[in-house]
Amino acid sequence: MDMHAVVWKAVNFIRSNLAEDLDVEAVADAVNYSRYYFSRMFKAALGESPYKFARRLRLEWAANELRLYPGRSVTEIALEAGYSPSNFAVAFLDAFGQTPSEFRSGPRCRTGDVYSRINEGLRALDEQATDELLGRFDRMAEVRSLGEFFLHYRRYVGSYKGLPVAWTEFAAHAETIPVRGERRFYGISYDNPLVTPERSCVYDLCIVVPDDEHPPCLRVPARSWLFFPFTGPVSEVARFYQEILLVWMPRREFELGEGGILELYSGCDQTLGAVSMDLAIPLST
Repeated sequence: MDMHAVVWKAVNFIRSNLAEDLDVEAVADAVNYSRYYFSRMFKAALGESPYKFARRLRLEWAANELRLYPGRSVTEIALEAGYSPSNFAVAFLDAFGQTPSEFRSGPRCRTGDVYSRINEGLRALDEQATDELLGRFDRMAEVRSLGEFFLHYRRYVGSYKGLPVAWTEFAAHAETIPVRGERRFYGISYDNPLVTPERSCVYDLCIVVPDDEHPPCLRVPARSWLFFPFTGPVSEVARFYQEILLVWMPRREFELGEGGILELYSGCDQTLGAVSMDLAIPLST
């Protein structure tokens, strides 16, 4: 197993066990790698130690909870993230430059580009515009249960603006992967660019495979998903995400589950820069 395969396996393990108090030894053991070399290799690949990586993910999870669920107390979120309230306030200020309460109530975001403009626009919606948005997504939303399935994937790290090129390269690679029936392409988005620095955003480009015989491979367990159909310009996908996550889900009292958000592609027109897909959001069990 090469270095990057070990690191991404470790990342998957950390993301799946964020609620646990993981140490370096536990992560190294989970990926069957030397404890002595693992931490050094992980930092060389991602620029941060396993401890700092897990800490950042917990704080980013907490930041998303603060924004998505205004009814949850800061103390409740802090404890669920593995912090005492006082330690959480210090760690959050260090990570985001704001206290948890300031972050929750303020319009300021990490990025100064399209994501911030979308966020600020949604926060400024009046009652009528909000009701219209809620009604539109009420008509779209459908809860579906999917059985277990497997995905051969290639991991992309960086600004989501680079994904069109990454998808073109992955589609060519996917022609070498044996599948049953037609090729089905999925994407998995793990991070919210309103919270996670763009350079650290993780996205998996995937193709459905019949089993785990073609590594690297992800096993997606059986669970319930909230489906929303989307057809339109790629440039509108970010807004579609934020309308669902920041406006519709909190008001309809759906809670985002663990794991990434799936994009199930059914069509793509590169000339027009448009896609057809279902957005599948994992629901909390």
